[in-house]
Amino acid sequence: MWIGVISDTCGELDPRVQDIFGGVDYILHCGRIGDPAILDILSHLAPVAGVIGASDNSSIFPFEKMLFRKWFDVGVYVAHDIGEPLDISRAVKKDLELHDPQVVIFGNCASSFNSRVDGRLLFSAGAAGPLSGAVRRSVGLLEIDGRNSRAEVVPLDTA
Repeated sequence: MWIGVISDTCGELDPRVQDIFGGVDYILHCGRIGDPAILDILSHLAPVAGVIGASDNSSIFPFEKMLFRKWFDVGVYVAHDIGEPLDISRAVKKDLELHDPQVVIFGNCASSFNSRVDGRLLFSAGAAGPLSGAVRRSVGLLEIDGRNSRAEVVPLDTA
């Protein structure tokens, strides 16, 4: 199973995202969406779920601040902001203790993060939109195969 991961679109969806996410089974948006039309476009590619970011209006977007899903034997936790990947916020730590996910996906990052920490895959695809301070814009692909998971960052900007 392939899951497209996107975050921090901030109201702009790069047209290359549609090609990159073509054929994915699911799409997760990690917040700071900016424009509901982005979710509509993505929903034509695959089912979309996600979380709201700090600047997203919860009365406009159909998401909560946290999401937990299980695909096959892999639990996936999604939040916009977890704190620093190597210093997760207290509230998120409580959620992780409660749900015990194998994968933690998050946004609110100017650059990507893809590493196993304490046995969990922590993954941020980076910012896909015009986020101030973003070094390079990117999206991600998460593969779940039985009990295994891996993620990769796909750059939108070319050097």
